[in-house]
Amino acid sequence: MKSSAELSNLQKDYAREVFFDSSLLKEEISRLEGEIGVSSSKTSDLSFSLKEGISIIIPVYKSVNTIERTLNSLLSQTLDKSKFNAIVVLNGEDDGSAKIIETFIHDHKDLEIHFIRTNDSGAGLARNIAIRIADREYMTFLDADDEFEPRFLEVSFGHLNPINMVVNPIVDVSPEGVIESNTVLGERIRRLAGQSVPVHQVPWILGFNACKILPTKLLKRIRYNTSLESGEDLVFFALMLRHLRLTMVVPSDCENANYRRHITKTSVSRRSESFDFNVLQRLDCISELQKISVSGPQLVARKQLEAAQAGFISRYLEKNPEKTQQLLKEIGNRQIVDFPWKQINRGPVKQLAIAYCFAPYADTSAVMAAKAIDERHLLTDVISCDMSKVRKTDLKISFLADRWLNRKDVITSPVSFAGWDAISDFATKAVQVAEKNNAVNGGYEQMYTRALWIGSHVAGALFKLRHWNIRWSAEFSDPLRHGVTGEPRPGGLTDNEVSRSLIRGLEAKGIRVPEFESLFHLVELATLVFADEIIFTNENQLEYMLSEYDGKLRELVENKSVVRPHPIPPEEAYHAFESTYVLPSDKLNIGFFGSFYENRGLTELFTALANLPAKLRRIVRLHVFSNQPDAVSKNAALYGLQSTIYSNSYVPYMDFLNLITYFDVLMVNDAVVTGEQNINPFLPSKYSDYKGSGTNIWGLVDDGSPLSKMSLDYRSEAGNSASIHSTLLTICADYLES
Repeated sequence: MKSSAELSNLQKDYAREVFFDSSLLKEEISRLEGEIGVSSSKTSDLSFSLKEGISIIIPVYKSVNTIERTLNSLLSQTLDKSKFNAIVVLNGEDDGSAKIIETFIHDHKDLEIHFIRTNDSGAGLARNIAIRIADREYMTFLDADDEFEPRFLEVSFGHLNPINMVVNPIVDVSPEGVIESNTVLGERIRRLAGQSVPVHQVPWILGFNACKILPTKLLKRIRYNTSLESGEDLVFFALMLRHLRLTMVVPSDCENANYRRHITKTSVSRRSESFDFNVLQRLDCISELQKISVSGPQLVARKQLEAAQAGFISRYLEKNPEKTQQLLKEIGNRQIVDFPWKQINRGPVKQLAIAYCFAPYADTSAVMAAKAIDERHLLTDVISCDMSKVRKTDLKISFLADRWLNRKDVITSPVSFAGWDAISDFATKAVQVAEKNNAVNGGYEQMYTRALWIGSHVAGALFKLRHWNIRWSAEFSDPLRHGVTGEPRPGGLTDNEVSRSLIRGLEAKGIRVPEFESLFHLVELATLVFADEIIFTNENQLEYMLSEYDGKLRELVENKSVVRPHPIPPEEAYHAFESTYVLPSDKLNIGFFGSFYENRGLTELFTALANLPAKLRRIVRLHVFSNQPDAVSKNAALYGLQSTIYSNSYVPYMDFLNLITYFDVLMVNDAVVTGEQNINPFLPSKYSDYKGSGTNIWGLVDDGSPLSKMSLDYRSEAGNSASIHSTLLTICADYLES
């Protein structure tokens, strides 16, 4: 059995052969690995002792007209020739380059040049092969149509160490042979001459292969992504951000030591614009960049690289705005959760949204606010509260609204649903931020707020009191003063500057200020009076909430009220993130997603399932995703439905959107009103999500409820097991006929 060192020598010897076929490479590497008992997944870790000097990697593809010039630039180097070697990899079809390379090697035996050939094409593949066999302590890359000026290696050599990336300036050479030394990139490098700068502070230097010399040990740990059609160099070097101590050094004396980059028709700067190059290939790069796990300043640097890629997309969309919708679909296809929309979103920002709970927090209110912003199609500034102490984050939710966000300010404040001091603290800070942004952008024209988390409406009311010209749209997702059972929501009201400001505003509007029963009472009244548009999700909710008021006040609110059901997510949201939940393919799959309350449960459904004929019960599978998975499982066992009911915890929202497209039927049930409520004001928010999925919807409805008035494929009376059983039989019959 050969040692690792012997294997390394065999690899080196084999690599020096003039012809190196990729299939033979694979066979030989496998054979050598077998001899020392290592797996193929570890071959990239095999290394041999590195010698002093620099390995120069030169991928060659159809370079018959330029490769000799490139090789001659090595011949002219002033650095001692024992201090460097070259690894030339001819990839793909030979256009005559091989003969030039072989002749050059024969004529210049004082240069150490390894020539490798592979039938597979791709510069990234060629570089990966060369990296694998590079045997000098440092490594640099030279394209087959570029060249080093004579002092390039010598000037760099004195600055090399294991934590340095040595960078020399770039000069461009036009197709006519004109040297352009004052390029933007070249000047950026020259301004850093004589300096040592952490790489994360200059992320732009990672966007290309040229002019850099790095420690070989770092480069041997990574590989070029050969699946990328362009930008593989950016992604490759961006991996350097994981090395926190890596520093960029620019020599102070770069006279006659530049990297000469020859501009051709295929150069990125000369590429013609297309959806494929400017959008699809850039999205692929962004997707790969986001897989690089870094934090702190390195994460900021990575995001700057992503933003630069988005710049290509932005320039294309400026000329082709009709492609924006297609961009959204492609972002979803790649599951990019944090796309740099700021590079795309241009123009004046005239809408302010205050959403106490907002994406990426995993909360129904955050999701609804995000959907509402997407529905409005206006570039928006969002102010929200830091909910990290009470809510988990789900970055995927940001997909819903990021398209329309200009900026998002997150307020650090105590989180509270019904604590007036904490809510007042948030509102005061939110208004301060809104005032600053309002001054910067020339003035907001519209404002949107949404509650149940009432901090949104409190901040909105305070801002409206300062800016009566802004048009404020305030949405009530559910009744504010009363909870799901009809009981008043508890919440003491503190006498502070915020409450006094709201009361003064009401008095200025000629409203007789009552003795408030709770903070919810004050916030509801102030919102109804100050807002220019009041949004209710259904007619019942409007009637239920306004029944608390009469006379001119009710008339005032009615005249500016609109009924607008919960927004349906955009089509691309249903396919942006693939769910991993597996449904049995040979069963009738019914899905239920939601929480259980005192007046909203599944007891009657379990009874109906238990009473199905055995042959039908065998084909039905009820998948329940709830806040009480253990209780559901326990109840299923009591009814003997262990094999019929699959109980699960909640799934993330974006996974949920994808998952519901695969069910046969989706069930949504009403909250049944109690004696405290003479009208049902609740429209389950899941209905709008189900509506956009294309899946059949089965409603368990309360008579006269908002849900009972909606379009449903199947309906049963909520709380009536006989009605539910009858509907189940119909659903089974339809399934068997399909």
